[in-house]
Amino acid sequence: MTSKTITKTYDFYANADFSAYAGQWIIIKDEKVIFHGKNLKEIVEEFKKKYPLAIPFIAKVPSSKNILW
Repeated sequence: MTSKTITKTYDFYANADFSAYAGQWIIIKDEKVIFHGKNLKEIVEEFKKKYPLAIPFIAKVPSSKNILW
């Protein structure tokens, strides 16, 4: 993952609406959520099987209970 790719992915993460994934872990690749779920270990294993040489961008989407206003 190059610094340009990381910046682009982070910008996508910072500005996208992930409310459909509230309380879940997500893995983003090419400006898309490619895996999501409550069990981080499981989605990382799925990612590694499909993209063995890639570095995942992983984030936990806060539930509505955890968002500070």
